[in-house]
Amino acid sequence: MELLNKHNFHLFLRTMTALGCLFAGSCMHRDENQYKDLPAILINNKGQVTSVVMNKNIPGPAGIRPESDSPLKLSVMSAILTAIENNVSFRIERMKPAIMRQDEAIEKSVFDPVLSAAISSFNGEDVQHMDAELISLSAGIGQKLPFGTEIFLEAGRKSASYEQGDLTDLSENTWEIGIDQALMRGRGREVNLVRLRQAEMDTAISRYELKAAAEFLVAQVEAAYWDCILAKRSISIYEDSLAVANREVEEVKEKIRVGMLPETELASAEAEMAERQEKLIDAKGTFAKSSLMLIRLLNLSETGAGWDTELDLYEDPELPPVSLNRIDSYVETALKERSDLNQARLLVKKMELETVHTRNGLLPKLDFFINLGGSGYAESFTDNTDQDGRDQAYTLGIQFQFELRNRGAAARNKKARFSLETAKAAMLNMEQLVQVDVRSAFIDVERAAERVKATNAARILWEKTLQNEQEKFRVGKSTLYLVSQAARDMVASQIAEVESIIEYRKALMNLYRIQGAILSLKGISVSNK
Repeated sequence: MELLNKHNFHLFLRTMTALGCLFAGSCMHRDENQYKDLPAILINNKGQVTSVVMNKNIPGPAGIRPESDSPLKLSVMSAILTAIENNVSFRIERMKPAIMRQDEAIEKSVFDPVLSAAISSFNGEDVQHMDAELISLSAGIGQKLPFGTEIFLEAGRKSASYEQGDLTDLSENTWEIGIDQALMRGRGREVNLVRLRQAEMDTAISRYELKAAAEFLVAQVEAAYWDCILAKRSISIYEDSLAVANREVEEVKEKIRVGMLPETELASAEAEMAERQEKLIDAKGTFAKSSLMLIRLLNLSETGAGWDTELDLYEDPELPPVSLNRIDSYVETALKERSDLNQARLLVKKMELETVHTRNGLLPKLDFFINLGGSGYAESFTDNTDQDGRDQAYTLGIQFQFELRNRGAAARNKKARFSLETAKAAMLNMEQLVQVDVRSAFIDVERAAERVKATNAARILWEKTLQNEQEKFRVGKSTLYLVSQAARDMVASQIAEVESIIEYRKALMNLYRIQGAILSLKGISVSNK
């Protein structure tokens, strides 16, 4: 007799198909609107930057330089977008939500249907010491549902063929369906979906972490950009100062030649020129190092440029003073938008779910079960007619289990409750820190704005002082030392004015970052997809 004849094989396939169709759907439901307002910045499911929605007038990311010796023109916004696209550290952060989403899939898999099948053949003496060939086919499917229900369905066919004696070949068809429902521990969607909801919250937290990383990167890039601008302006100021010192040396030489000054004055003039040359060298070194920092943040090696890229940073640091709103409005926005605060809130919700799960673990295990099965017999393996009738039976009952001391569940519940209180305290502490951060940043902006006015006034006065000393020196009423001192003070005032402007820009940027609004204010939209 063949192990699998045609009829038997088709029966096996029909059984498997029917069972698969029966359990194809899942009872698990997820609220698609849950966490819909959480940001997923500029990434798709693979962690790739797919789109950047910007204001119309904002230039896009920097491109590859057309020629190797051409400077790379960069605005603040193009530098920021280039960094978002290419920065290696941010690329790592972009992958984390995609990684965390796999935990959601893992938790969902708990409720996936499980399909099983078996086929076996026996050839030898049975319990009656008769030579027989036994064939057994079985298939089943089971699934755990979020309600605390486990269901299964099994179907099988057994056949016996005897090579001697008066025994008739027989075939038996069997089926069984069972339901197991938790009545106390493990009952209900609220308990059984805790791990999935926590995994979803972990994904949401990772997206807030990504938003924070993007905000930090934007702040880093802008700060590095303005550091380069400051160094570049310093170079220009020191070059102008050096040119003035060169002219003064020539004037001193001429006055010495005509006898208006002693030769000892030449050394003082040349020393002043050398000092300004030293300042210029330092400024060029500072610009080179600042450029390296910006190049690293932009990861220009992936845009066709490299570490030796010459940057053309053309934005003007001067800006009109920004009219600040009331400080309470900045605090209100920060309490709503700050990524770290939103992470703390999600951690509280996550710990609340954990208390739900551990509190349920304190209950005894009480399950109701019911099984219904049946069998039928035929005279041969291929005959479906009923010879001896069909048998059906059912079993139902309740199973109870309870740990007498249940110390493990009690300890887990206490740990969850303590962790919840800790998370709530951490959230309150974070809210207080946000208040301090925003108010301190607001004070820094106001101080920086006042400093811009003060340094501007000082620079104008020192320029006038230098002009006066130069005029006095030309008519012999001042000394070269006083002229040099006034020139040094004037250069220092010019540098201080540029520094105050850059400081004001950085203070504003820091306020917007601490407020949690820097991305939107830069014209970068966040996507929920």
